Amino acid sequence: MDSKTVIWILSSIAALAGSTTMAQGTIRLLAEQKHKKTRSKRLGVISPTTLKRYLGFMALGSLLTLLATGSPALAAIGGLFGVLLIYLTKQSESSALHDQLLEGWPNVIDEVRIRVCTLGEAIPHALFSASNGFGEKASSIFDRSRITWNLTGDFYLVCNLIADELADPKSTTALQTMVLLHELASTSTESRLARLREDRSWDLAAAKEAKAAMAGAIFARRFVLVVPIGMALAGAAIGGGRASFQTPAGISLSAIALGLLLLCWIWSTRLIGLPKVKGGRFEDVEATPDRSPDELVPDRTNSPWGR
Repeated sequence: MDSKTVIWILSSIAALAGSTTMAQGTIRLLAEQKHKKTRSKRLGVISPTTLKRYLGFMALGSLLTLLATGSPALAAIGGLFGVLLIYLTKQSESSALHDQLLEGWPNVIDEVRIRVCTLGEAIPHALFSASNGFGEKASSIFDRSRITWNLTGDFYLVCNLIADELADPKSTTALQTMVLLHELASTSTESRLARLREDRSWDLAAAKEAKAAMAGAIFARRFVLVVPIGMALAGAAIGGGRASFQTPAGISLSAIALGLLLLCWIWSTRLIGLPKVKGGRFEDVEATPDRSPDELVPDRTNSPWGR
């Protein structure tokens, strides 16, 4: 083999290695950009699509109220109710994702434990395989992140992206534990996963008990929202119809009634809602690599709530 052939082979290997490195760097950059975009959503930055939805529902609410009452002032308040409707719809979607995570984590963690401790799989592969145990919305997030994991092999970066997209403190804690167990593998991995599963099972049982206790209050809140609407329709049919809403007294009383109804709805929502747990940043894991996974799972044996 002459020197030119050797040089050509070495140059080809160097070019291949360089292109692979550039590809991995590009993928990592795109993943970090996605991470920043997801974090901006968590900070409350409204996207153009969301803004269009808000404006569309505001226009629809104003138009329907104007056709029903003929009052521009009440039409403006109807537009505010349209915005409230789309906001509550967005909140319900977030609650649905939270419920899927709450119900899915115990089974997912148990499957990860079996795959890692019995079948000998690595924690990243076990987690992505077990993530099908979540609901459709939550499992789709893990499926998208699996592509990033296959391309970069950076489990910390992938879990960071998943935690930001889920925006759930309990899920962040579980993912932090997975990262630490992956980087600091030991013989106690099975016991730590079992403890994490027990903690998530306790959270699920407590949430179900709280929702059962609040079921009556939630029904009463919705019923109170329907009653004033029925009374307004009945009053319009008995009285002067749309003309009654166009008088100064009618506009003032209707505006006050709608304002009180809105305040009561917001107050009841805050009152019956489950307390939100404030979670730490996912980056805290990387800042303390010697941190024990047991520190991420609270000990409930001495808790006033018990187990």
